[in-house]
Amino acid sequence: MIGVRQRRGQAFETMMLVISVIVAVAILGVLLGFLGGISFGATGARDTMKSLVSKVYQRGGGSEIAKKADFDANLRIISQDIIGETPIVAANVKFFCGSKSSEFCGGGSTAPMKVETTSTGGRITVNNKVSGAIAVCKAYSGQNAKNYNVCISSTDEADDAADTCDTKCT
Repeated sequence: MIGVRQRRGQAFETMMLVISVIVAVAILGVLLGFLGGISFGATGARDTMKSLVSKVYQRGGGSEIAKKADFDANLRIISQDIIGETPIVAANVKFFCGSKSSEFCGGGSTAPMKVETTSTGGRITVNNKVSGAIAVCKAYSGQNAKNYNVCISSTDEADDAADTCDTKCT
């Protein structure tokens, strides 16, 4: 009499291998999703702004902050650059320098960058490579509910970017 183990044959072994691969891929997907949410240091300012604007858009309001992002020398960022695939109107993206950060982004002769808000949105002109903090906010309702405010400060004054944004969004 042939035992049950001997009658399974190659189909059973192949099916077990397929199931093992599916489980391994699922575990890998979960791990990569978890690791993708972790920040490993500073990232590019344009990509960081785009990501923060997208998060705020998806929630319909609120605020997000990145305490460190790299601004490369001679970088130019305009509102259109950071709205991505969202239906946000570029003129509704406003850039602001933190209230305590005028030496950092006020555009003076020694400032590493100049942050401006215009009628068509805003722009950032970077003179020297520097790292800074970025906060993005949007009011859930009220007069300022259409504007996405992007506030910049030095990394030492990251709370200044968040505080400036909160003030603009109320």
